[in-house]
Amino acid sequence: MTWTPKPNWDYPGNDILGPNASGNGTRKQAEDRCAAIPECLGFNHNSINETEAAQNRAFWLKKALPGSGQRLDGYTFYTKNLVQSGSLAQSSIWPEESKTDYPGNDILGPNGSGNGTKEQAQQRCAADPNCQGYNYNQSTGAFWLKSLLAGRIPNNSFNFYKKPAPAPAPAPAPAPAPPGPADPPPPLFRWSLVVFANARKP
Repeated sequence: MTWTPKPNWDYPGNDILGPNASGNGTRKQAEDRCAAIPECLGFNHNSINETEAAQNRAFWLKKALPGSGQRLDGYTFYTKNLVQSGSLAQSSIWPEESKTDYPGNDILGPNGSGNGTKEQAQQRCAADPNCQGYNYNQSTGAFWLKSLLAGRIPNNSFNFYKKPAPAPAPAPAPAPAPPGPADPPPPLFRWSLVVFANARKP
């Protein structure tokens, strides 16, 4: 998994461990904790204290990245890159259904919306094999991941994006051709046999 850093930046609120419950450790420890939590979209880390003991480096894991964030000196924000370059979320076209929703079947629960950019919603859906698509509210950044698309209804607050089918697996390489017949002996060898045979004649 890779991370995109942004120095002196933060997305306040939406702390997975609670508003007063930071983690403490190295940046690698913060990465490992965020990577192990599916709803974690990134974390801030007290990068100004990189020379201090690990237990003195605070970080907050974030479940939503609303808006554009704000400046916070001394901290670097690391956004989780859920899907690698060239994968489903980035290389495929997700069909859009304008002003549409498929109510229910929310992967995060009926009250468990995500919050962030459309690209972040797309990455989360692409990373979840049960996700069939997501709705997205451009005004608020809220989205719901869907495990089933049923009961399509008009909804002026959302656009809906369907996950495209994955590309078919490449065909296996053809088996190597069987070896051909052995080459005939060179002419010199055949001529030597004729000379030898004639020499033995009475």
